[in-house]
Amino acid sequence: MRGPGAVLDCMKNTIMSSGQIAVPEDPADGSIGIFLENGARAINCNVAGFYTGVYMQDGNNILENSKVGGAASNIYTAGRGCMVVDNVESTNGLNGLAITHDGTMQVYNSRFSANEGPGILTFDPTEVGDVNICFSANNVVSTGNGAHGIALTNEGRAEIKHSELSYNVGNGLFPGSSNLQIFLEDTETIGNASDGIGGLDTLENVEINTYGTVSSLGNRENGLDFICESNCELNVLGELVLEGNGDVGLESENLDVTVPSCASLKACGNLEFGGILDIDDRGGSSFEGDVICSSKDSAALESCEPGCNDIGEGDGIVCKSPITALCFPKPEW
Repeated sequence: MRGPGAVLDCMKNTIMSSGQIAVPEDPADGSIGIFLENGARAINCNVAGFYTGVYMQDGNNILENSKVGGAASNIYTAGRGCMVVDNVESTNGLNGLAITHDGTMQVYNSRFSANEGPGILTFDPTEVGDVNICFSANNVVSTGNGAHGIALTNEGRAEIKHSELSYNVGNGLFPGSSNLQIFLEDTETIGNASDGIGGLDTLENVEINTYGTVSSLGNRENGLDFICESNCELNVLGELVLEGNGDVGLESENLDVTVPSCASLKACGNLEFGGILDIDDRGGSSFEGDVICSSKDSAALESCEPGCNDIGEGDGIVCKSPITALCFPKPEW
C-alpha cells in the first residue's frame, strides 16, 4: 500500500504465508505480509508467518486494530517519517516492533508479548549515528519477551506513559545508547529477570526523568541500575518506588540525582544485604524531597548511601509533569 489515503481494511481476516520464512540479509528482501509506504494505513488485519509481518517505510504510516505474530520481525519500520501503531497485539516473533527509521514512532494501547527478542527495539541499522528517533509509548504492555521489554539502542528521545514492562528475560527498560533523553510517567517495571531499568555502563549524556508514580518492583537484580561514564542525570519529579528487587533499589556511578521537595524516592524492601541506595558519587545530586530507605534486614540501613535520615523531607506538593502530549499529538484520521 503506497501513498496518502491508501487504506487496507482486512475486516479481521488473516493474511498468512504458506511457505517457510527465509532469512535475507536485508529485511526488505524477505517475505512481507503488509507493506505500508508514504502515508498508507492498515486496519483490522491479522498477519502471520512472514519474515516481516508489517513493513512500514517513509511517511506517516499507520497500523491499527491488528494482530501480528510468528514473524522474524513482526513490525519493522525504515526510512523517515512518523509511524503510528495503535491497538495492536504483536506476539511470537523475533522482535515485536523493530524501529529503524529516522523520525517519530508513536505506539498506543498495544501489547508486545512472547517475542524471542525485545518487545520493542530501536536501533540504527547504519551504525554511524544517522538515525535519531523520537519514540513515544502510551498505555503499552511489553511482557514475557526473550530479551528486554523496551530496548533503546540509538540516540534520541523516548517518552513512556501509563505502561507496564514486566516478566521479560532481560531488563524491563534498557537504555543502550548515549545521548538519550528518557521521560517516564506512571509506568511500572515488574518481575524482570535482570533489572527493572538498566543499561550499559559506558553511557554518556543520558537523562532519565520520572513523573507521576514510576515503580520498579520485584526484579531479579536491581530496581534501577544507572552506571554511567559521564554526564548522566536522574531527575525524580514524582514518586519513584524501588521495592522488592533482588539486589539494590538504585545502583549508580557518575550520576547526578535530583529529588526536589515535591517528589519522593522510596527504596524499600530490596533484598541484598547492605544495598538500598548505592550511589557512588553524590556529586551534583540534590535531595530535598522525601527519601525513604528500609530493608528486610535492618543492618542494611547502616550502609545505605546516602544516609536516608538526613536528606530532607518533602513539602507535600505534587510535582506536575510537563508532558502534555507525546512527541506531537496523536494524528486524527
